[in-house]
Amino acid sequence: MYSEEDQTIRLLENAQLCLSVATETQEAGPWVKRPLELSDCASVDMSLAQWTVVLN
Repeated sequence: MYSEEDQTIRLLENAQLCLSVATETQEAGPWVKRPLELSDCASVDMSLAQWTVVLN
């Protein structure tokens, strides 16, 4: 579920876990990519776990 309050995407079953990106980057052609992971929201760097959701 998306939380507009802190801009995180959290699991419904365990709201302590949120979707984040890894700190390390990997080459992806001319770009870079970061793996997605589930992190403890209380300890993760929030710059890695905040998302902007745009509804059409």
